[in-house]
This record gives sequence, C-alpha cells and structure tokens, in this order.
Amino acid sequence: MTTRRYTNWICRAETGDDGTTKVIASTPAEDRYNDVVAPDWNLERYAANSIVAWNHDYGLPPIGRATSVELEGDRLVATIRWDDDPQHNPLGATVAHQFREGFLSSVSVGFAPGKSTPRKKLPEDHPAHAARGTFFEQNELLEVSAVGIPANPEAVAIRARSWGLEPATMTE
Repeated sequence: MTTRRYTNWICRAETGDDGTTKVIASTPAEDRYNDVVAPDWNLERYAANSIVAWNHDYGLPPIGRATSVELEGDRLVATIRWDDDPQHNPLGATVAHQFREGFLSSVSVGFAPGKSTPRKKLPEDHPAHAARGTFFEQNELLEVSAVGIPANPEAVAIRARSWGLEPATMTE
C-alpha cells in the first residue's frame, strides 16, 4: 500500500476591512504559453485608468478598480476594490463574492510589451533562457483581469496563509 500525503489549503482571499482584495498580478514565472514577463513595468498610464476587467473582456463594464499597483521585488501586486453593488453591477458582485469565498482566486494582466525576444535567443546564462516561448520586457500595464484560469500560475489572490494558518492534510 502506498501512502500519499496531500496538502489542501481551504481559505478565502485576504479581504481587508475596506472590502479590497490584494493580489499578485504578475511574476516572472514561466506561464502556460512558455512565456516570461519581466518585472520591469510601466505603470504610469494604468494609474490613471486602473480598471479590473472580467476575463479580459473589454466589452463589459469593469468589475472593479485597482486602488494601488506596485512592484514588490519581482512581483506586481495590486489591491482591488470590487464594484460589488448587486443592483448596478451584478457581475462585479458575483466575482467579488467568489473571491471572498475562495471559488475564484486568479488574475491575469493585459499588457503591451515594449520588447519581445524568443527565449531561445536569450543568452544561455539568462534566467529566462529556454527552448520555447517569448521573453517580454518594458511592459506597459493596460488592465488586470479576474480570471478562472490564469496564464501565470503565481497570479493569485494573497490568501489566508499570511494569517499563519497551517495546511490541512489527508492520507489516501
């Protein structure tokens, strides 16, 4: 008999007293498309707009706005204030609720790259060098979207783990 241990975090997005949710919007981790987005963000024009969209759908009204966006090391971190009025923005209310309850936890960034390089053309000692994918640099942030499945596996809501909770484990 083989014993396997699983770690399962059952927690909600860390929501502040003001109803905002803090998220990691982007990191330089390799994404589902084998691409890497460098953490050298131009945030100037985003600060004037700061929309949070649903699934990069620009035809829908925003579901929130970022009250802050900043680089923390190599992580792009945003604080989202949801437009969660069920009468005026039912989609925003649904997404905010699903983030608070842990049904949704992922975000994605829409951006305009200033420079893109095939990863195989980067120097072999470059941390992003690989056989496939593109390395994006000098990126201008256009929007942050709440999504069901992110391209970047590290683009998630900051969770209750920061509260010092221990993971639950189960044995098969």
